[in-house]
Amino acid sequence: MNKFSFVPLRGRLEPGLLHTLRSLKDRNYRLFFFGQVVSLTGSWMENLALGLVIYGLTGSAAALGIVAALTQFPTIILGYKGGALSDRINPRSILLATQTLSTLLAIVLLLFALTNALSLEIIYALALLMGIAQAVDVPARQVLLPSLVRDEENLANAVVLNSTLFNLSRLVGPLLAVAAIAYLGVAGCFAINAVSFLFSLFTLLAIKPRPRKLEAKNGQVKRDSPSFRGVLGKIRASRELSALMLMAAVTGLFTFQYLVLLPAFTAESFFPNMDPASIALCSADHAPADPDACGSYSKLLGMLTACSAGGALVGSLLAARVNDRTSLLKGISYTGFSAGIALLMLSTAYQPWQAALSIFLVGLALTACLVSNQAIRQLVVEDKYRGRILSIFLIATLGLMAVGNLAMGRLASFTGVDTTYRICALFTVAGAILYYRRKPWAKGGS
Repeated sequence: MNKFSFVPLRGRLEPGLLHTLRSLKDRNYRLFFFGQVVSLTGSWMENLALGLVIYGLTGSAAALGIVAALTQFPTIILGYKGGALSDRINPRSILLATQTLSTLLAIVLLLFALTNALSLEIIYALALLMGIAQAVDVPARQVLLPSLVRDEENLANAVVLNSTLFNLSRLVGPLLAVAAIAYLGVAGCFAINAVSFLFSLFTLLAIKPRPRKLEAKNGQVKRDSPSFRGVLGKIRASRELSALMLMAAVTGLFTFQYLVLLPAFTAESFFPNMDPASIALCSADHAPADPDACGSYSKLLGMLTACSAGGALVGSLLAARVNDRTSLLKGISYTGFSAGIALLMLSTAYQPWQAALSIFLVGLALTACLVSNQAIRQLVVEDKYRGRILSIFLIATLGLMAVGNLAMGRLASFTGVDTTYRICALFTVAGAILYYRRKPWAKGGS
């Protein structure tokens, strides 16, 4: 067998909610799952609060894109290195280090907010440091996942539940953030996020992953290091994996930006006369010039973010009902196309209910597309190359997302967010059509 070969697809995503939850029977995965629910909820609370601060400081959609890009850009440089590190070193140890760093960064952000010293330059610096931690953290998380479930047949379950917990936190986090901002100010969201990272650290310390197949007694694995070009060549040679890479690149560059630009879209579409500086003061420790408008803006932004998360949660559960590989692969084209159409609908929304419905559909379709993509990747990749291969996909999503955030944020500053949404929608639809034409589900595709 070629040393780059992939194992056969073993797991299936089968219908039924109870079947979807079966991975939680494993103690290790259950601890990991609930630790991430708490941590990610805190992160989404911070994201919404920080978006308010950034847009309030600048009144610019470009600044939102820059901060998102700084968080994700290090993945382009360090993502593959992080994956290779996870193939050689116990990924749990890596996660303990990255989560400790994330905790410290969250505390620093909180201290600057409490002392009213938070500036755009400080936010940029913290975003870059968080991006560096994330570039190492995400590959380690993906490599750790298979060692948390005893039965390999449950790996697909774990992939779907991971996406579900992410989207559950996206749903709950913004709603809690709105309440926290009303009573505690934006600093309250930052404090909750810092505490949530501590909870994640405690659960990581409590889990006991089963040894990896190639793991040695000293916690490292045998070094087998094909070049980046060699691993990338194997992905390109596979009809399945190359098509999945195409959709990962398209959604990373053009589709995920809808959420980053949402604070600016909400202000431009529904509060065109509101002073952007007032948005930064939507907290208990500052008095905005128009508290009614400020409160309405925060509530609408929280509702739209929650609608997106609610759609994403439904999308991940719908993807879990697909029980065969061909349907899963075909579904990526259908859901990618639908995400583009829903984003086009969002760009033409003139009423809050229209925006809520459209963004719900965007979240549903985009997440179903993403979950299907992630499930197939995890199931077909051979364990000893898992970190490196999945890190290449990580670069294609988070890395290109950084480029897309920067470019679309700048474009939105000149053309408006609604026009930028339309452009992103057209590219998303075109990418889905191109994916469909490649027919990765055809026999002999791998």
